[in-house]
Amino acid sequence: MPRTARTSNRIRTRSRLTAALERTAVREFASVIRQGGETIASLVAHGKAWQTGIDRLGDALEKTMISALRRGAIAGAESVKREVPRVERKAGPQPGYVDAFTLSWIRRHSVRQVSRIRKTTAKAIRAQIINGAKKGLSAAQIAANIRKATSGRIGATRAARIARTETHTAFERGSYEQAKEIVRLGIEITAEWGATEDQRTRPDHAAADGQTVDIGKTFTVGGEAMRFPGDPRASARQVVNCRCTALYYPKGTR
Repeated sequence: MPRTARTSNRIRTRSRLTAALERTAVREFASVIRQGGETIASLVAHGKAWQTGIDRLGDALEKTMISALRRGAIAGAESVKREVPRVERKAGPQPGYVDAFTLSWIRRHSVRQVSRIRKTTAKAIRAQIINGAKKGLSAAQIAANIRKATSGRIGATRAARIARTETHTAFERGSYEQAKEIVRLGIEITAEWGATEDQRTRPDHAAADGQTVDIGKTFTVGGEAMRFPGDPRASARQVVNCRCTALYYPKGTR
C-alpha cells in the first residue's frame, strides 16, 4: 500500500521524539563512561586495583540505562495513546501504560547489556595496560592513554551506539505494550512497519515498510520474526542503530 501523507507525518513525529530521547541518553552514557575512565585511569596511575573502577562504572551504567529505557518506554506508550483517540473514550485520561512486566524487562535487559559493556571495557583497559607495559610506558603514561580511550573510541562511539539502540528498543517496546493494552480495552489494533526513507535505511527494513500485522503477530524482516522495530529477540543486524518505528491504528481505519 502506498505511503500516505498521514503515515509519513506520523513516522517523522515518532522519529523526532525518539531522536530527542536518544540524544539525552547518548550524553548520559558518554558522561558515565568518561567519568568511569577517569576513575580507572587514576587507579592505574596510583598502582591500585583498577578492577574496582570497572565495578563502579558498571553500577553507574546500569542506573543510567534503566533510567533511559524507562523514559523511552513511557514516551512510546504515551505516543500510541495520543495516536489512538478512541482510547480516551474507553479508559479516560491516564498516563501511558507501562506494565510491571515491561518495567521488569527493562531492569533485566539493562543488567544483561551492562554485563557485556563491562566485559568489553575491561578487555580494552587491560589491553592498554599490557601494551603500555610492553612499550615500557610509565603508570602515568598508561593512565593518560586510558583517559584518551574512554573519552574517544570507547566513550563516544560505543556510548552513542548503545544509547541509541537501547533507547529506541525501549520506545518501541513501550509502544507495543500500550497497543496490547488498547486491545484489552476492546479496540482491535493493526500495526504497520514504518521505515525511515533515506540512504541509511538497511534494505531489509526498507522492504518491510508498510507491512501490517495484527497485534500479537510478528513482522517478517529480513527473514526474521520481529514484534516491533528494535525487538531484542532479533539478531543484532536487524536491531543495532535501527530507526524504524511501528504505527498503530484501530483496525479498519488505515
